Amino acid sequence: PSLLPGDWMEELMEVVRDTYCLKKDAEISMEANPGTLTAINLAGYHRAGINRLSLGCQSTDDTELKLLGRIHTWAQFQESFQMAREAGFANLNVDLMSGLPRQKLTSWEKSLEVIAGMEPEHISAYSLIIEEGTPFAEKKPELPDEEEERRMYERTWEILQSYGYHQYEISNYAQKGKECRHNLGYWTRKEYLGFGVGSASLFQNQRFTNLRDLSVYGAFNGNPESIRYGVEYMKIFSCFFFVGGILVVYHNILRSAGDVTITVLMGVSEIITRIGFTFLFTAAFGYYGLWWVSPLTWCCAMLVGCVRYYSGKWKKKVQLQRGESIHG
Repeated sequence: PSLLPGDWMEELMEVVRDTYCLKKDAEISMEANPGTLTAINLAGYHRAGINRLSLGCQSTDDTELKLLGRIHTWAQFQESFQMAREAGFANLNVDLMSGLPRQKLTSWEKSLEVIAGMEPEHISAYSLIIEEGTPFAEKKPELPDEEEERRMYERTWEILQSYGYHQYEISNYAQKGKECRHNLGYWTRKEYLGFGVGSASLFQNQRFTNLRDLSVYGAFNGNPESIRYGVEYMKIFSCFFFVGGILVVYHNILRSAGDVTITVLMGVSEIITRIGFTFLFTAAFGYYGLWWVSPLTWCCAMLVGCVRYYSGKWKKKVQLQRGESIHG
């Protein structure tokens, strides 16, 4: 994306704002390669409304960068980082990569400490994954062994925690309140739309990818289905609703029975039913359903369930004292 001139980015974001309603505090993030950034373009990105920049450093060691095939040097990254700050970017992420060819634990520790010392708001520390059939895989690079990689992962957490970063995902660390929103969205299944060749989306309970053929994509006929492939329906949502529905039906059967013994069971059932409601609210509201709506219903249900449970036991005790039948 950082190959795009700043004025082009401004035009692009104008179209986005004219087409969609953006929240005033929307996080607008952009990936950037340190080897392609300029002060003029950074100023344009900032004017366009980009408020979070992700810089692909990967390593502070020039030898490792060269073996990885990166076009930038460590010095160029430092220059890009400083230019981004001067352009007004107050929310920066830096990508680092462990398990690189010929990388040692000491080298990885140095990269972590140096980058953390620069105080970016967010650090993504990934492990290199080599895909079969790629040019990089054909070179058969000399990689760290499993034990070395395990120690790298452990040291990542230890070092970044000491600098005030907390781990909120497997490979992502952030200062307090600076967690990446779109990262959180992927984990909580918030909807997202991808525009352009080969981009992916999750929308209306469907996951799909746009065609990678530019000529076909460019001949778009107005029908979104014509440029999509690999459509996948998220059946797990249906499972959530099914489980929740079964529990609700079970609870209502107990409620209608009217038996005192059943009333005691209803107290327990009320709480169990909330498991189903958790699924329902998570499916319906995503992140907010999981962390806000569902816990509130849990608290209310726990209170109601406990009241019903103990009132049922009390009523049963009274009936026994009176010699009354407790079976209807």
